[in-house]
Amino acid sequence: MNNQAGIIGASTWLARELAKWLKKWRFPYDIVLFDENEECGRTFEYQDQFYPVHRLSDERLFTCTVLFDCIGKADQLIPQEKQEQMWIIRLCGCEKIGKLVLPSVNLDQLTANDHNLRIPTAAFAMAAMIFAALKQRHTLRKGVLTSLHSVAEVGDEGCKDLMEQLKAYVAGQEPESELFPLKDAYQHLPLLFQTIPQTSDFCDGGSSQEELRLQTNLKQLFDTDCDICATCVRVAGLRGLSMSLAFLCDEEVDPEALTDVFSQDLNMICFDDITHNMYPICADVIHDYRIYIGRMRRSDPHTFAMWAVCDDLALRCGIAVKTAFYVIHNFIEEE
Repeated sequence: MNNQAGIIGASTWLARELAKWLKKWRFPYDIVLFDENEECGRTFEYQDQFYPVHRLSDERLFTCTVLFDCIGKADQLIPQEKQEQMWIIRLCGCEKIGKLVLPSVNLDQLTANDHNLRIPTAAFAMAAMIFAALKQRHTLRKGVLTSLHSVAEVGDEGCKDLMEQLKAYVAGQEPESELFPLKDAYQHLPLLFQTIPQTSDFCDGGSSQEELRLQTNLKQLFDTDCDICATCVRVAGLRGLSMSLAFLCDEEVDPEALTDVFSQDLNMICFDDITHNMYPICADVIHDYRIYIGRMRRSDPHTFAMWAVCDDLALRCGIAVKTAFYVIHNFIEEE
C-alpha cells in the first residue's frame, strides 16, 4: 500500500487551502480526507480526482504516515502510542503541543523523534522570518510590531459571522456578532467597519495571550535579548495579514542593504515604490505563500521601519507542506 497523508477537518477553509498547495507542489503521498460526521459522504477534488470524506473515527486515520491536523483534534482521536508511529503536523489548536517549526529558521534542527510538529500562527511566522533576515546584518535591541488579523484565522465560522454582519447592514439592520472579539467574551462587538484591539484573552499586565506568545516565542527561537512589544488587532477582512514593524539596531541601518537581504530570500518579495504609491496590500498576495514587504525606511540612523503583508492561510499551509517534504526526505525515506 502506498504511503498516505491524512487531512483532519477536510471541509475547512484551511484544509482546502492546504490541498491546493499539496497539489501545486505535487505531494508524493495518497491523500485521505477526514471530517465531522455531517461532512461524511461528500467528495472533494484533489489532483484532478475526487476523494471521499471519511469519519474521524475511521480506522484509515491510523494508517496515515503523515497527518495534517486542521481542527486541533489529533490528540482526541489518536492514542499516544499511535502518534509515535506517524508524523503529525498541527495547523490548529495546538499552542503548546509539538515542536514549533519554521522552514527558513529551524527546520534543520528536527530529529527523528520529533513526530509532533506545530505550525506557527501567521503573525509569528511573518515576524520570525523578518527577524531572521534582519539578524543577518544587525544586532536588534527593540522591536515594536502591530499585526492586523483578518477573520480567516478564526476559521469558517469567523468568515460567516462577518458576512452575516454585512448582510444585516445592507438590509438596513444593526450588524451584530456572536464571535468578536472572542466567542466567550463578556459582550460581543460587531467587527464590520471597525477594528478591535484584541485577538485572544488578556493576561495580567494588559497584553493578550497572542501578544505574549509573539514576544516569548521570538526570544526563545532566536535566543535573543531583543525587547519585543506586540499589539494584535482584528480587522474586518476575510483573508490576509498585515503588519507594521520597527526595530532599533545597535549598528547604523542601511535600508538599501536590507532591501538586498530581503530580496535574496525566496520566501519574500520586496514591493516598494513610493514614488508611484506602490506598496503591498492583502489583495496582492492571496494564494501566495510568500511575505510581501514595502514602506522600508529609517526614522533615525539606528531605527528601521517597514510594512509587510501575507495570505495568512497560504503562508501557514506552505510552511506545513515544506515541513512534510523535509520529514519525508530526511526521516521517513531513511527508515
